[in-house]
Amino acid sequence: MTTAVTTLDDVQDVAATVAAGLDQLLHAEYWKLPGDDLLAAARTVEHLARLTYAVQVAVAGEIDLAHLAQTHGQPSTAALLRHALTIGPGDARSRVRAARTVLPQDAISGGEIPPVLPELGNALRCGAVGAEQVGIVVKTMSRIPTDLTPEVRGDPTQAGERPHVTMTVPYDVLTGRLGQATLDATGITIGPAQARRLLCDCNVIPAVLGTPQ
Repeated sequence: MTTAVTTLDDVQDVAATVAAGLDQLLHAEYWKLPGDDLLAAARTVEHLARLTYAVQVAVAGEIDLAHLAQTHGQPSTAALLRHALTIGPGDARSRVRAARTVLPQDAISGGEIPPVLPELGNALRCGAVGAEQVGIVVKTMSRIPTDLTPEVRGDPTQAGERPHVTMTVPYDVLTGRLGQATLDATGITIGPAQARRLLCDCNVIPAVLGTPQ
């Protein structure tokens, strides 16, 4: 049975136990492991790192809900985290954005607002995704129109179809020569290799530009 962590002493005791285990892993003789076992060990360590990030997001979320930035003379929770934890501004902002997306939020009228992306929160807490994946999902979902239904927002496909992407690609790019492509909806430029990967998993409707017809 797991003991609840409700005080600072509890947090520090658990952290000390985890730190001791990490110290053992840090000094492990990995060179003795066969290749497949070494890969399995890497997956285990990665899982630990992702769970650690989940805890960081949870703590950042509670700091945000407690409005500690106001009582500590900081303009935002991200600024408070940056100074208190000595982390970069991007890291601090990412933790706050993730917390506001995957954790319940306080309603102004009282009560609790459910998470915006509960499935992402579940994946984060079980170690299935890490900081980079969470950041990509949060940023992408924030760009989806808010008037769409939750079902549409949560499903990147419609009626079994793959996502629709409009891309301007010079012929030389598709044939393997050097060059770049542009995603027409966003204006973002991507490399030829990424363009070919996207086109390999979509239904291509060719259109020839720059011709008399």
